Amino acid sequence: MKTLEQHRSFFETLSARKTDRIQGRDYIAAQPELLLDLLFSAIESEQKRIHILVIWCIELHLCDHLEQLHPGFDHFLNGLPKVHNESMRRSLSKILHFYSKAFSHRLDNQQKEKIIAQAFDWLIEPAQVATLSFALKILKTFKTHAPWVQAALRALVEKQLPDASPGYRAAAREILK
Repeated sequence: MKTLEQHRSFFETLSARKTDRIQGRDYIAAQPELLLDLLFSAIESEQKRIHILVIWCIELHLCDHLEQLHPGFDHFLNGLPKVHNESMRRSLSKILHFYSKAFSHRLDNQQKEKIIAQAFDWLIEPAQVATLSFALKILKTFKTHAPWVQAALRALVEKQLPDASPGYRAAAREILK
């Protein structure tokens, strides 16, 4: 049986090319029991190149297998604030958006509150457009969870809009409708 370190060495052979990320996705799909260990070790790491590659591969895998995140979802949520690498944040915000959209009915109030707080944190901190866009989409999913979410989201978006990039403006228009 391979150790987690031996599995990580596989990912060290990969590059950012799409074909390599697909190869990493397939590696995870063939050994789904590795998914959560790889995810948590990448989130809780010093976020080096290898961890970014692992998250990219996990993102591709989870897009088709979101249910595999169920057993570790709380751990995943608790680890998100520790991630400061923007490439990892983009992938993690995408995963969180799709998971929230697909499984909002099975999330408890505490999980919803953590997701909302994380999405607002991503909007307030400097971030690339993709992370901001996914944060907006996450908050749109939960805008009816609590009355304050829609009002706070609208106020924040209106404040940021004048200085925002075209990509952010496009995503924000959906929120302001």
